[in-house]
Amino acid sequence: MPEFFPSKPRIGISACLLWQKVRYDGGDKRDRFLTDIFGLYVEWIPVCPEVEVGMGIPRKPVRLVGNPTDPRMIAER
Repeated sequence: MPEFFPSKPRIGISACLLWQKVRYDGGDKRDRFLTDIFGLYVEWIPVCPEVEVGMGIPRKPVRLVGNPTDPRMIAER
């Protein structure tokens, strides 16, 4: 860590990008640039909103639709 940083900045990030298997299909979407390069300079705060609201793994895919300021989340049946 370069000396001019007193501490690493904390940044929220989708947990699946950090190799956590929280995606709807039980997989991840690891991004090696984020984990291996950029991760040297920041402290990641992993979040997965779907898991945090109690959705299971695996689960049906969901997507946001409608007005961007008031979206609705829908899942396949």
